[in-house]
Amino acid sequence: MKRNVYQHIYWNEIEEKLIAGLGNDFKKEFFDDFYIDFALLKGENKYAIELDGPVHYLWPSKAVNQTHLARKKHLEWKCWTIFDIPFFLEGEALQSRIDEIIKAIK
Repeated sequence: MKRNVYQHIYWNEIEEKLIAGLGNDFKKEFFDDFYIDFALLKGENKYAIELDGPVHYLWPSKAVNQTHLARKKHLEWKCWTIFDIPFFLEGEALQSRIDEIIKAIK
C-alpha cells in the first residue's frame, strides 16, 4: 500500500465516491515512474487521481511545491491526465472536487 505514513483522512470516502461515479476499474497505488493513488486506464486515456497530503504544499500559502510540480509535469509528459485532491478540502468543497473529477472522466 502507501509508502509514507500520511494517508488522506477521507481516503475511504473518496474511494467509495469514485467507484460509485466511475465504476470499480481503478488501480490503487499504480506505478508509472511514480506511484499514483488511483489510476484509471480507459482505452488510450490514462487518468491519475492524487490525494495530496501536506508534503505536496508550502506553508502557510498552501501553494504546491516544486517536487509536486516536477512529478506532475513528468506524468503529464507520459500522457496522464492528473486530478489532484488537496488534503485541506472538506465538506462541500471536497464533494465538489470529486464531482468535477467524475464529470471530467465520464
